[in-house]
Amino acid sequence: MAVPEAKAVLTSEPLPATDQLPLPPPDGASPPKTPAVTAPLTEVDRAMQRISGIKNVQGLIIVDKDGTILRSTFTDDNVTTNYATHVVGLATMARSSIRELDNQTELQMLRVRSETHEFVIVPEAQFTLIVGQALKDPVIEEKDEEASLDNESIE
Repeated sequence: MAVPEAKAVLTSEPLPATDQLPLPPPDGASPPKTPAVTAPLTEVDRAMQRISGIKNVQGLIIVDKDGTILRSTFTDDNVTTNYATHVVGLATMARSSIRELDNQTELQMLRVRSETHEFVIVPEAQFTLIVGQALKDPVIEEKDEEASLDNESIE
């Protein structure tokens, strides 16, 4: 299943040619080897690149208010769809719970952590940003802690 493309994209001033992305080919066509036309990177693209460059970030997803996936840096469409569906549902429940506790307060960010992954969810009025991060291997961390404790007891 292909990830739907954005319906609308935030734009900014055109950037130099070194900061340009090729336009996608028409459906069914193979991409040209040297693209003749390029589209400028938007503010959203630059922000996604910056976030994706953070250590342990596996990918990020932008979902509109209707649940349509606008952008994703995950390479597996099934992972993107699965994360978007479940994490947006979780954010919706959290937002509702926060409003019930205090109707003057809005959910700003939700951070969910398991043994191996962490999701940072930022719900906005028109979209939701989901960032998936891998955590360090818990087994390795435990061994490192044990080793440091052993070294301390030796001294």
